[in-house]
Amino acid sequence: IDSSLKFGIIESTFDRFENVALEYGEDFTGIKNKALSDHVITKSGKIAGFKPFEVNPVESCGHITCPIFMAHGDADDKIPFAFGQHNFNALASVDKEFEQVHGAGHENLRTFGGRAYMDKMEAFLLRQVK
Repeated sequence: IDSSLKFGIIESTFDRFENVALEYGEDFTGIKNKALSDHVITKSGKIAGFKPFEVNPVESCGHITCPIFMAHGDADDKIPFAFGQHNFNALASVDKEFEQVHGAGHENLRTFGGRAYMDKMEAFLLRQVK
């Protein structure tokens, strides 16, 4: 974890690579099959030269102590809302906010959250740069 970061704003993030790969696999194929997904992940990791089962933002969150503003749409069809909640709950930071954006999908938090969402983010930013 980069200790030079003073704060973070995180939107619509996944908790574990294998979880999000399973979701995207279903989007592409119409089939949600963990064994098949794990096989594809393993092969992809070998081809790309990385260890995909070690990509776990939820575990990294346990090392994040800087202030965090996190948001996730409760209608996200790409990355389930629960993944964002997992990350938020795992944050080590005591200065953290979670914004559930009602009706928002994966890429339209600002559209659905509107001015109220932007005001909350702005207030967070202003507290960080005081």
